[in-house]
Amino acid sequence: MATIVRDGWLSDVTGIPCYGMDLADADVPAVAEIPDGTAFVFAKVSVTRVDLAKAATRAGFYLVDTNVTLQHFASARNDVPDKGVVIEPAAAPDHAAVQDIASSAFRYSRFHLDPGFPRALADRVKREWARSCCEGKRGSGLFVSRREGRVAGFLAVLTTTDDGRTAAVIDLIAVDRSAQGAGVGTALVRHFVRECRTRTDVLRVGTQLANFPSLALYRRCDFSVIGAKYVLHAHLKNGKTL
Repeated sequence: MATIVRDGWLSDVTGIPCYGMDLADADVPAVAEIPDGTAFVFAKVSVTRVDLAKAATRAGFYLVDTNVTLQHFASARNDVPDKGVVIEPAAAPDHAAVQDIASSAFRYSRFHLDPGFPRALADRVKREWARSCCEGKRGSGLFVSRREGRVAGFLAVLTTTDDGRTAAVIDLIAVDRSAQGAGVGTALVRHFVRECRTRTDVLRVGTQLANFPSLALYRRCDFSVIGAKYVLHAHLKNGKTL
């Protein structure tokens, strides 16, 4: 039977009751059964479990994204310095720029891909996510890249434990639109590899299958796909799914 858990942070950011549903088997309850008359519900299932995805669709969900997990495999290419890009730990004066970049740089997140989320609300989710990283409420590190003295991008690190091994994860990464295509993202990822590979057992990142630029970036930095999940959303209004 599915387990439903309220996502307090996302509920506060969006102003909508938000829930995550853990689909253990194909017995998926109808989204309309959630007590809140208006709510947002999400679920993730392995791409090998098409039966669960099918059952979720019958219950009121729809597919918005396929999330891809990648893992780094060692290469000396990441030791090459990136010319013209300075990367440093973020300081308090950088936080406003980090949040501004986060609120305007994303196009392929599950919130931006979902037609049920207005663009402004999807941008707010990313801005508040970055704010949590800046304030030390989320993650274990935050780096900024500078070009000509200005913050051009950032990368937030999250450290987790999985089966007894520690993993450093790229939790959030974004490059200012004016600096995209100039190698800033590559420099940030390579810096992440250099900084974290000796302190953790595994380096990982997740991105969207629709985000072809990010997939190409991670491939250049020697990350390879190790897993994928369907991301399913449902919107409930006045007791009915939209």
